[in-house]
Amino acid sequence: MGGVKEGWVIRRLVLTGFRGSGKTTVGKILSDRLGTEFFETDLMIEKSAGMDIPDIFSKYGESHFRELERCVIKELPISDCVVSTGGGAVLDDENAKNLRKDSYVIFLDVDTKTSFERISGSTRPSLTGYDPHDEVKILIRERFPQYARTSDICVDAAKKPDEICTEIISRLCLKKGIADCETNDDNLHLKTIKEVFFDVSMPDRKKEELFSFVEQNPAGHICAIAGNPCNHSKSPIIYNALFKKYGICAHYTFLGKNSAKETADAYRKINLRGLSVTIPYKEEIIPYLDRRGKHAKALGAVNTVANCCGYLLGCNTDWVGVLRPLQEAGINPKRAVILGAGGAARSAVYALKRTDAEIYILNRTKERAKILAEETGCRYNTPDKISSVNPDLIINATSVGMNGTDSPVADKSVLKPEMTVFDLIYTPLETQLLKDAKEAGCRVIYGDEMFIHQAAEQFFRMFGIRISSSEIREILK
Repeated sequence: MGGVKEGWVIRRLVLTGFRGSGKTTVGKILSDRLGTEFFETDLMIEKSAGMDIPDIFSKYGESHFRELERCVIKELPISDCVVSTGGGAVLDDENAKNLRKDSYVIFLDVDTKTSFERISGSTRPSLTGYDPHDEVKILIRERFPQYARTSDICVDAAKKPDEICTEIISRLCLKKGIADCETNDDNLHLKTIKEVFFDVSMPDRKKEELFSFVEQNPAGHICAIAGNPCNHSKSPIIYNALFKKYGICAHYTFLGKNSAKETADAYRKINLRGLSVTIPYKEEIIPYLDRRGKHAKALGAVNTVANCCGYLLGCNTDWVGVLRPLQEAGINPKRAVILGAGGAARSAVYALKRTDAEIYILNRTKERAKILAEETGCRYNTPDKISSVNPDLIINATSVGMNGTDSPVADKSVLKPEMTVFDLIYTPLETQLLKDAKEAGCRVIYGDEMFIHQAAEQFFRMFGIRISSSEIREILK
């Protein structure tokens, strides 16, 4: 197929996948065809340690091997080169960040049978203690989600190495304008993007920013916020700043379609990488997805759609946005009141079920509170009974307070200094409930904390990188 040609546009290429996926073989062929240097992290580890990997495991254990692996990956050049990684490399948070930086990550997806056949007779130590065939099956199943999240493209590793290399070169558009680049043929991809976003209303110049990104990065990812309305969202600010920080070739924009079906159709048509879903589509989009994660199934709602090797996976990170601010503040409630019985209240209940709290659902329509309470094993009543509950945590999961003047807790005397009050509303940031709570000496948690923590988890679901809440707070400043 020929070697290096003038005009290749190459980010660092990183090959990931389970043992037997052919990372080394493909990496050598790919580096030869592109005329770039090839690095194999396992060989670099052995050279650094002065011994084979089986000896490292037997003498020092897996933790020492992983530390050597982190050091080697951190020192890899961020330049035109091809890198083959160990099967467990991207499972480490630090490695995931370093391997993704200014790189295209390619997941060589190998099936259990092929992997087992290729690694039979290997001297590599067992990682689970199970029978070798069972170990392969278990580890591939466990690792697949992180392989998919951290990769830019997934390739069937059962193909011949030359075919895999050709597919990688084509799909990543390693040479702008190359005739067989599947996303850059006569700018077809850009034309399709423009068609999809033709009727989408966006803030000023956001369409021009999107089209410019696609033109300059034909293999780059597009993510979006989907809802009606959604142009008020701060998600594009956060994501685009994170893409820049972590060297991810992606752009986040707005996708305000008129229905969940139109949104899902657009997602598939332009092969979006990820979608943040807001009202009114969190439930409506479910029939148009391929799979749902366990939390999305339990909650009956999706706020995140991730493209996992070609299928649309619906996830829910809203409950994380409730739980983690409490954990971060060191709050472990004993008796909690959740005001409301809608989707936000369901997420709050789901989160608090992971604490020791006795949970009360209080809603103006008692029947709705009863339905949610019976489904989730909680107690229920109406908001006027809050004083009899005497909670140490109050979570407002209603829309009362969005006008800046009303409060879901009409009787301010209910609020005591020993209480924590968490209002999930973040516009306005300081609701009347939180003002009253502060005056009463309560500890308060603002609604943007839910937004921040669910966004951090959402970013991980889409790109496999763990980020701290403080990173998002800094961006929002």
